[in-house]
Amino acid sequence: MWRHRFFFTALLCGTGLTLSPNLLSQTMTQHALGVPTLSMMADTCPVGLQAQRNGMPVIIATNGQPQEPAQQLRLSWLNRRQTEIVAAAVVVHGFDATPHLIPAGGSSSSELSKVYAIKVDISGGGNAMTELTLRHFAAISAIDLRSIEYANGNRWSAPAGTRCRIAPSPLLLIDAIGQ
Repeated sequence: MWRHRFFFTALLCGTGLTLSPNLLSQTMTQHALGVPTLSMMADTCPVGLQAQRNGMPVIIATNGQPQEPAQQLRLSWLNRRQTEIVAAAVVVHGFDATPHLIPAGGSSSSELSKVYAIKVDISGGGNAMTELTLRHFAAISAIDLRSIEYANGNRWSAPAGTRCRIAPSPLLLIDAIGQ
């Protein structure tokens, strides 16, 4: 009977029996963790930009209007040039809260796009962070940089064929309640 148990255990564990018991238990309990990478703006763009969803989507109540979904988005800016930036325009792409069927690998005609003018103060070579509340958006798929306005009056606009686009980080920051 003892030989049958040994044979069955050896069959289940394979070559694991040649390992020490501590090493075997450590090997079998290790977990792999996949960490999504952040989307960064191309080096050809005048700024580095990252987008992070901030908290859970919320419903905004407006005076006399139906309630609507809204996303909170934190934009982290890096000025790659030495001239101070005072404003930027971004185009946010996403979807509203209605159910959608989206073909695999394709886009949907029900995608929302909205331009946001953002006042910023980013010194040459400096960093800044801005927060946006995106009304009507239940999900955000991409952010395009449309233009940059510099303190010296110059303006950069995305040339045709150049894509200064990022996707928001797939990680979602949540607030702890009751701490």
